Amino acid sequence: MANAVQDDNNLYYNGLTPGAANTFTATINQVALSGGTPKTLHTSSSFTSLAGSVIAGYQLVGSNDSVVAFEFYSDPYTNGLQDPTKATATIYSVPVGTTTITPTTLANYTAGNELPLLFVAAPSGAGYSGNVLFATIQHSTGTPPLVSVSYSAASIPLNGGAAPGPIANSVYAPLAVISNGLTDNVWQVTGITDTNGGYGGGTANLVNVSNLTDTPLTTTGGGNYVFATGFEGSLFAISSNNIALGFLENSPAVLHGTATLRESGAAVDLSKAFFYPVSITNSYVMPY
Repeated sequence: MANAVQDDNNLYYNGLTPGAANTFTATINQVALSGGTPKTLHTSSSFTSLAGSVIAGYQLVGSNDSVVAFEFYSDPYTNGLQDPTKATATIYSVPVGTTTITPTTLANYTAGNELPLLFVAAPSGAGYSGNVLFATIQHSTGTPPLVSVSYSAASIPLNGGAAPGPIANSVYAPLAVISNGLTDNVWQVTGITDTNGGYGGGTANLVNVSNLTDTPLTTTGGGNYVFATGFEGSLFAISSNNIALGFLENSPAVLHGTATLRESGAAVDLSKAFFYPVSITNSYVMPY
């Protein structure tokens, strides 16, 4: 998510205006890539964001040349600790080129749900106009800091059409570093069994954005790559759509006090759907 996104014709950016007593309003703005006068597409209602009480705000997600999507999130605190069991999120869209008072609600997530991964990607060759919105929903229950976490993954048409049901115990994630325009690929973890925020037990897959089918990533020995208990990770496309780097760590298990920190890397051949873990003792591996 970002405070600025673009499509074929325009740049969109988020403005924030402070008000009284820790209140704010946000604006979604558009300016042509060729330059010109910015236009305000939407001005939000006033919302409260107070450190130590609640963190709230708007984030832009992406556009398909006809609408631009954005999220409003709210992360309340309990006894001075951020409380994911009270978090909420809503995804909206507004048409490009016109001012809209009431945005269209694409998805609404009630208390206990956050969107740690929210992005757009298009089928190969489709460009921005083919963008589909992908979301990872993190559902938390319990009392902080002892919170149980489950995931589900959703794909949502930007123009508000019927969306497939969320996939339980799964996450969607982008294969890009600087811009989603770097790659047409999306990857997914399915079958997660961890309850601590990790992807443990889940199988890594490449996703066909056109039909949302998965291709499991195989690894050394011929089996599918499965995340170890307590681990999570990211994949980053580099130089071409055929090569990616991975960064894996068990920070969810560390935060729950069940493990010491371990980090490793991975090299991924996207053309062959092959995942090669790289673990070097006493070394720190990070995508560049």
